[in-house]
Amino acid sequence: QSQFKISSGINAEYGHAMNSTICLLLLCIVIAQNSRPNIIITMSSGVGWGDIGTNNPFNTHTPLIDRLAQSGISYLDYHVGGNTAGPSMSALLTGRHGQRTGVRKDFTVRSLGGLPVEERTIAEYLKEAGYATGFIGVWDLGHGPEYLPQARGFDYFYGTPFDPSHGCVNLNDHFVPLDCHVDLSCSSDRVNIPLMEGNKVIQQPVHTQNISEPIFYAKAKRFVYKAVSQKQPFLLILSLSMIKLPVFSIINDSPTKENLLRRLDGVVGMTQELLQTFHLDQNTISIFTSRTGPKDSNCDLSGDVGPYAGYWQRLADSSSAPTMGSNWEGGTRVPFVVSWPRGITSPHLNIRLTSAVDLVPTLADVAGFELPADRTFDGISMFEEWKIGQAETVSARTLYFLESDTDQILAFRKDELKVYFRTSGARSCNATSDPNPASLHHTYPLLFDLTWDQGELHNISYSTTQATELLAIKQSADSMFREDPGLKSTVDYSQSSSAIICCSETSCSCSSPPPLADLKFLLFGDQEVDVEEDIVVMDEHMDEELVPVYGLVFICLGVGLLVLFASYRTYVVYVKKRFGYEEPMWNKEEFMRLLSKE
Repeated sequence: QSQFKISSGINAEYGHAMNSTICLLLLCIVIAQNSRPNIIITMSSGVGWGDIGTNNPFNTHTPLIDRLAQSGISYLDYHVGGNTAGPSMSALLTGRHGQRTGVRKDFTVRSLGGLPVEERTIAEYLKEAGYATGFIGVWDLGHGPEYLPQARGFDYFYGTPFDPSHGCVNLNDHFVPLDCHVDLSCSSDRVNIPLMEGNKVIQQPVHTQNISEPIFYAKAKRFVYKAVSQKQPFLLILSLSMIKLPVFSIINDSPTKENLLRRLDGVVGMTQELLQTFHLDQNTISIFTSRTGPKDSNCDLSGDVGPYAGYWQRLADSSSAPTMGSNWEGGTRVPFVVSWPRGITSPHLNIRLTSAVDLVPTLADVAGFELPADRTFDGISMFEEWKIGQAETVSARTLYFLESDTDQILAFRKDELKVYFRTSGARSCNATSDPNPASLHHTYPLLFDLTWDQGELHNISYSTTQATELLAIKQSADSMFREDPGLKSTVDYSQSSSAIICCSETSCSCSSPPPLADLKFLLFGDQEVDVEEDIVVMDEHMDEELVPVYGLVFICLGVGLLVLFASYRTYVVYVKKRFGYEEPMWNKEEFMRLLSKE
């Protein structure tokens, strides 16, 4: 019995040593790598579900986006958070539907309000978690001082506070095809679109070359450089106006849809090149999506809705289209691609019903922070899917689509069923004016089964009983949003000329900033930096900075091996003393015989 106790004690000591060694090695691995990934979100406007090759094999113009999808996950049933830019951006940044945030329609150049200040954005959460945060491109959530990006959690902002199509733009050597029905003219009744860096207007009206892809890339590179040099993980959002606003260069652009897609694909390629430059590609979450669905009035340059053609609406009103501005599938279903080499190990196509409101809870799980309990979040985290590498089985989900002037639900998706209580369309390519904004009320809600009717042609709802059941679901949802005990915000949608943002108190027109065409040098605040030289210097010293990390890993491995060897020797000495074994200790056969005898 005493022998058994001695043997058990030695075994326990050996087991504890093994556990300690494993824990030590795991701790060393955690210390040696930055567990919090960087995040880059590239989103455009007007991109249709069928505009990327992953969704549409006939499209061969987006190889870099498709490569991103092949290394990660492409969500085939992802929907924007609203059918226009403002509500969609609000849902993506807050994780909450417009019924809760109050953001139901777009803000204009004369809007007094913006995203309510009590609403918190993903940038605010990540900034508190130690992230550097940047926003480059079109903002769309208000332009008062309290609504601009740097008041909403972003450390850096470069771009325009609203879409350039809302006013006057200096096209210089650029143009927009006439059949796109886009007015960028500078007539007396139109507001000059400002270009901003931080909270300062640096050019008005904005010159198109200063909001082009190369300039955005240069600004993004400078932001990432600063974050890396300060050893911070970062969130960077690139918000583009392509394909909704098709601007072409007179010098070297052909005004074709294929050219737009190649340029958009190039932006995604530039972000991946940027990550590789800083050796960040393995632990960065790269997301590509669209802020809105396609704009049909762009005609041949409009985004591709794929099979989600909304035939019922087109047959009901030939002057309207089931695209951006409507709640038809073609107006809300857009691409969503995510890649994360270190986190997503099993790429796949995901068919689960997902939405822009899912992004905030997902990134909360990724970065490890808790969302506030004083408000209701509408999203479902995708993080488990990313870790597991396959689609999760999720209980039935319902997405709601809101009327812009009220809190009434116009339509909802429940799994593969799409229900409409009111329908309307956006301006179509062949229309000579905007369609009647009034929506068509349906006594019997329209019901489409998307498993076999993706084009939404065959209404299968005709019975009173079925209509009553669908209305009951709507009324229950209306009540749920209305009686939500959590935070519910309101938005000031009033208009005033005093809200127009200007570069000075006396003028809404100011001269150009220093030329931004030379991408080697660019301004960051008031400091001019040779980015390319800094990157070279940084690259040369990056391996030197990693030497302590590599050293720590080797030290940990060495300590672990010593602990294992000491534990092994302890066990061998015990066997030797127990059985009086005096032969050389490294006779494996004899050692194993003694163990079996024990």
